[in-house]
Amino acid sequence: MTRRSTPVDEPYDIFLAHTAADATVAGELYDLLQGKARVFLDFKCLQPGTPWDLELPAAQRGSLMTVVLISASTPSAWYQREEIASAIAESRRPGSRHRIVPV
Repeated sequence: MTRRSTPVDEPYDIFLAHTAADATVAGELYDLLQGKARVFLDFKCLQPGTPWDLELPAAQRGSLMTVVLISASTPSAWYQREEIASAIAESRRPGSRHRIVPV
């Protein structure tokens, strides 16, 4: 697994939002998309010790889309719900090209 250096230094095409319970599926989707798009997935792209509370929102704001992995775990996943709310807010910002893709 290759990890990027921090801080997030370039925009991404796709920000993957997932629950902890769906990390395996998120990792598989990340692996499938690599080489076809610039994909951000927290545990694949950030170094341990990175201030995730700062880097995750920056990566999401810099992405063209947020792909949200919806599952039975989503309603109880506080962080994923925050990422969904952030994606909606970003997509509503005047002039924004950010899109949301639920999967």
